[in-house]
Amino acid sequence: MSLTIFKITLGVLVLILGFFTIKGLKRSTSYQSDQYDHYLFLLIALESVVLPMWVFLT
Repeated sequence: MSLTIFKITLGVLVLILGFFTIKGLKRSTSYQSDQYDHYLFLLIALESVVLPMWVFLT
């Protein structure tokens, strides 16, 4: 159970770090956001947050 909580917390931190990294890149360089940024965040959220919660609840 503690491993699941650790994995969920780590997943949330990775999502926050990724969000602020892409946001910073948009401001500082000529980085253009595309549709794949949203898919990347969706996959990270699914793997790091949703799946451990689903396993814990079943």
